[in-house]
This record gives sequence, C-alpha cells and structure tokens, in this order.
Amino acid sequence: MNFKYLLLKSILYTIIIALSSLIIGGGYAYFYLTESVTAPESVKIEKGSSQNALDALNKLSVQTNIIDKITLSLLGGAKSGNISLDGAKTRIGLLKALAKGKQKNMTVTLIPGETTEVFLRNLSKKEELNLEKLKAAYYTHTSAPDGMLYPESYSLMLDSNETKIVDELFAFSKKKFEALQKEYGITSEEFEKKIIVASVVEKEAASKEEMPLVASVVYNRLKINMPLQMDGTLNYGIYSHQKVTPRRIREDDSSYNTYKNRGLPKYPVCNPSKEAINAALRPASTDFLYFMRNKEGKHNFSNSYTEHKSNINDVKKSNR
Repeated sequence: MNFKYLLLKSILYTIIIALSSLIIGGGYAYFYLTESVTAPESVKIEKGSSQNALDALNKLSVQTNIIDKITLSLLGGAKSGNISLDGAKTRIGLLKALAKGKQKNMTVTLIPGETTEVFLRNLSKKEELNLEKLKAAYYTHTSAPDGMLYPESYSLMLDSNETKIVDELFAFSKKKFEALQKEYGITSEEFEKKIIVASVVEKEAASKEEMPLVASVVYNRLKINMPLQMDGTLNYGIYSHQKVTPRRIREDDSSYNTYKNRGLPKYPVCNPSKEAINAALRPASTDFLYFMRNKEGKHNFSNSYTEHKSNINDVKKSNR
C-alpha cells in the first residue's frame, strides 16, 4: 500500500515538474519571440539549411539561439536569396519573414535627359555593381551610346546581376518605344531619327511646355541646312552635367558638336522623356530659328537674328 502510494506520488511529482517546466519554458519562449527587434531592411541568405539564415542574422547583429532555430523549422524553414525584412518588429515577425521569403527589390531610376554613361556609373555605385560588366551587357543590345533606354523607375530583383538588370531595362524600353512607334505609325528608321531630335529637345528645353517650340527650331534649322549650334548637344556621355565653354566648342571634334557640324548628331545626346519624344514627333508649327534663355529661366523665341540679338542684349542688361 505504501509502495503504491509512493510510486503514485513520484509520478505526480514528475508530472507537476514537467508541466511547470513546460509552462515556464513556454512562457519564456513566448516573451522571447514577441520581444522587439531592430531588423535590417533585408538579409542575403545562401542556399542550404535554415542555420544559414540564422548565421546571416548574427552577422547583422541580430543574435539568435535554439528557440529561433526550432521556431524557424516549425515555420517551414528559411528561403534563400535577398529576403525582405521590412516591417518585422518582433523576433517572431522576423522569423516569419525568413520563412515567407519575399524577395527584396531594388529601385533603379533613369531620370529623363540623363546619359547612359552617367546612369550606369550611378547605378554601379549605388548597388555595388561592376561598371564594366554593366557597359558590356548594354553594348550587347546596341551600338548607340544613348537613346535606347526609357526614363522610368524600375523595380528589379536585388540579387539580379549586371546582365539581368540591363536585359530588363532593354525589354521594358523596347515595349515602350514600340508602343510609341505604333501610335504614330512610323517606321523604326524614322523613329530612331526622332529619338535623336527628342534628345536634343530634352537637353535644350527649359520645361515640358517649351519642348514642341524647341523641336520646331530644330526642324526649321535642319530644313534650311542651318547649323543647330546648341550647347545641349555637347552634354553627351560623361559631359552630361558639365558647362559648355568656348574652349570645349573649339576642341570637341565629335558629331555631337553642332557648332562644327551641320545636321543632327550621329546618336541621341541622352535618354529623352516621353514628352520630348512627343515634341519631336509633333513639333509646334512656327518659323522660329532662335531661342534665348531669359532671366526667368524660360526661353524667348524669335525668327530673325536681329530680334535674337535684342533678346541677348536684354538678358545682358538684366544681369548687370
């Protein structure tokens, strides 16, 4: 009788200890998993076990232990790649993000009027990409230094390599350009020439509203074989944001120098916006041959050199 009583008491005691440990352990795990964490925006996880994910967190100063490992396993394990952790404010939220595996994207923005050279340089610096690989990938698609990419904000996979990034930029741009070409009902050859005009307009116009007027000046000068003589055409490539000086005009022997050469440059000066392309395709109907930036930052347009000189003198007077 005493033996059975002692055995029952021992079993009951063991059960109580086990339940107490379970309750205490469960409570600890609950508070541990719901504690606040400062998570990075994303984490790069190599393929393999979930331990790779925990190791990656440890390197980012988010310490983990066996509870994280067990919980992550119960959630189905971690995905690989550049995983977005945006919005994860608790440890359990962090582990769920690892298990969900939502890929973190990067935003790549090509500003209207920017040259491809400057764009690729900025992209390589911002996303730590190889500039020469970006350029090599670009020139597998075209021989034109500019005018082949559509200005836009692109959302790309964070772990995309240089070739994939450039391929996506070209794929998107091709669709946009083909849609415009179809809309205006012109051939590919005609559209390419319009892109060159659009790039000049983009560099010269002070606003979107001025673009059709600037385009009319370009066409009017071309019609009478008058040199364009526009500074903006010399803001090509690496010179995108450099002031055009008299010395530069004298020394630049490229086709972009419209002071030395008649007609359009051989290639677009930049990657023009849709508004500039529309202006090149539908210019204003004017007889303007000149334009001069005034003190308000806009342009005064004129059809005679006498009037143009008067506009120049007005600007000089206002600057005194």
